[in-house]
Amino acid sequence: MTSYFYHDILTSIIHKSTASKPIIIGICGNISVGKSTFAKTTVQQLKAAFPDKQIQTVCTDCFLYDNRYLKQNGLFDQKGSPVSYNKEKIGRFKEAVLKQIPIELQAYDHKKSDIDSTKAFTIAHPDIIVLEGLIVLQEPLRSLITKSIFLDANPEVVQEWYLKRCFDLKLDQKMDLEKEDFYAYAIQTWQSVDMPNYMANVEPVRSQADIVLNLDKRHEVQQIRLQSSYQIKRGNKHGIFDE
Repeated sequence: MTSYFYHDILTSIIHKSTASKPIIIGICGNISVGKSTFAKTTVQQLKAAFPDKQIQTVCTDCFLYDNRYLKQNGLFDQKGSPVSYNKEKIGRFKEAVLKQIPIELQAYDHKKSDIDSTKAFTIAHPDIIVLEGLIVLQEPLRSLITKSIFLDANPEVVQEWYLKRCFDLKLDQKMDLEKEDFYAYAIQTWQSVDMPNYMANVEPVRSQADIVLNLDKRHEVQQIRLQSSYQIKRGNKHGIFDE
């Protein structure tokens, strides 16, 4: 993302910096669309702009039930859909944010594609939280958001990114599958699990985002749609991952 767009985001945040609760930037969109990378870049920009502020990132994957629970309860094929998230964990997180009290969360290991009970991190009195994930624009998280951004792209392009990520994570080797067999498995998972979840639970809430960024296959922003009173002064094409 270019500095122009971030400047406008930061300007909006500055106006809300006296709020009693943490400022929360919500980043939503399809699986593999680039939410984590976008969040990382956002945090870098925020830390540069506000060196005296405590800024933390939370991925909603840490609210998922672990794979063992999902399999035991017949939910593994619905992983990523709202039913696969632990509502009690989400509720405790929301309460901690609103009451400004520390809370420990278990990390999600994307290499293992599972909750890692041995890794935890603490959210403690942050000034700004960058919250990213599939369920950011759904309650009870939606009501926490100060400003929300939806990353949008052609599903066929996102499928390519999804497959690339699977191979980058060496999931074929971890599943002990030949590349051709894993490719077929990944396509089947995308078509039967991920896309139906996106169409049923993520795409419908796109209209609730303050800003929608339409990305092309190079992860460049081709269009910026404003869906709230938020204003951006410059409308040039931006590269979402530009330093």
